[in-house]
Amino acid sequence: MPRKTLAQRAEEFGITRDILNYAKNQGVNVWNDDELSAWAGNRRPKADSGKSAKISGMDAEIASGEIPTGSIEEIKDALAQATNYSLVKTLKEKLDAMLKIQKLEQESGKLISIEEVDERDVKIGSAIRAGILKLCNDTAPMVEGLDAAKAHAVLTEQGRAILEMLADGTSEFWRDQEEKRIQ
Repeated sequence: MPRKTLAQRAEEFGITRDILNYAKNQGVNVWNDDELSAWAGNRRPKADSGKSAKISGMDAEIASGEIPTGSIEEIKDALAQATNYSLVKTLKEKLDAMLKIQKLEQESGKLISIEEVDERDVKIGSAIRAGILKLCNDTAPMVEGLDAAKAHAVLTEQGRAILEMLADGTSEFWRDQEEKRIQ
């Protein structure tokens, strides 16, 4: 059986002749399939090397047209699917930039965490519940024996008082939120 040339060996492993010579200079036996494939498998191609980097079908889908620029989740999904080194590096840079932007928005108060939203909703719900219970408890004895017009006036006044109480509680809540944001 005729011996293969170095160019044929390089083509077999999907590398250039220069890379094969580099492997040979590093002490790799280029005629041993196991040793050369182990060396080639551990080698990391340059980000901009078009010759040695082969694009898989999934990478071609991601790379064709636009790289995802939407949400952080879209970029994470694309990053998990990418196998081409240059595409992985590009997606990683985009993800890092998106995370920095998100952190800046959180620090400036444009974004708040779900925990803070849940806490605020619980406080608002509790204030509304307290207001409704107060309205029911306070107005029942006040309207006993009154005609409809006078009962309506009492209910309106009590309702206005409850709304003022809720507005004050909400204002206090928003002051607390503003203090948290400033710190």
